[in-house]
Amino acid sequence: MRVVDTGVWVFTAKTKTRRKGKGKWRFIRDRADLQVVRRVRAWIAYLRELGADAPNLPFFRALTVKGALKGRGNATVRGLHLSGRAVNEIVKKRAAAAGVEYINGLKVTSHSLRAGPNTDLKRAKVSLSDRNEAGDWGARSTLADTHNDRPDDTTGLDEKDPLDAVPLFGRFAEQVEEA
Repeated sequence: MRVVDTGVWVFTAKTKTRRKGKGKWRFIRDRADLQVVRRVRAWIAYLRELGADAPNLPFFRALTVKGALKGRGNATVRGLHLSGRAVNEIVKKRAAAAGVEYINGLKVTSHSLRAGPNTDLKRAKVSLSDRNEAGDWGARSTLADTHNDRPDDTTGLDEKDPLDAVPLFGRFAEQVEEA
């Protein structure tokens, strides 16, 4: 990950659908509503405090409830990996805290991190080819229109986001902004 004032460069060595190759860089532009640059810099500062800010290590690490690096039996370096299972547990816990355990009858899981943005892009009339590029699916894949489209017609785009109820970094957004 590389941070610049206008956004963040993210490198993925491989993904579920792209297992071969040398990896891929993608630029994520900063936006006032997401504050990507501020949040990434805050996480990097926190990793630095933990003594875990090496540039070639995974960006997300396993942490204990108290915020220390968590050990994993199958990791050779303490706190190095955050397993897919751990990501799924985090997503489910945050969804439950926000009172959004189901969307359109489907349980919120870590797959929602992949399907949700695609659904938003489709709702915004982004082409299938552009969504395939954004989601790192194959150029001719139809997964973005079939398996990874999860529209939720129960909420309007202008309504308050229920995930606002979930504290960031163990604190609510207002407390994070004050810090």
